[in-house]
Amino acid sequence: MEVGQRSQENKINRNNQSVFGYGLANRLVFKNLREKLGLDQCRFCISGGAPLPKAVTDFYAGFDIALLQLYGMSETSSVATVNTLGNR
Repeated sequence: MEVGQRSQENKINRNNQSVFGYGLANRLVFKNLREKLGLDQCRFCISGGAPLPKAVTDFYAGFDIALLQLYGMSETSSVATVNTLGNR
């Protein structure tokens, strides 16, 4: 999971350095995990409502999926503000 988290941090910070071991971890673990969770076509996930604990966003980052949090009333589908990939 740490490899995925470091890879996600590099993407957020626009650091083009590849994380050692990411390619292997992606082929052996992350790809299968994303498929089993139904997230294999997902580039990022969106959450609205109450703020999520950092552990939740770190969990998704662990298998290289960005989790964006939206803020707004539920009635407006939480689109008043959005944190970007560079500011999560």
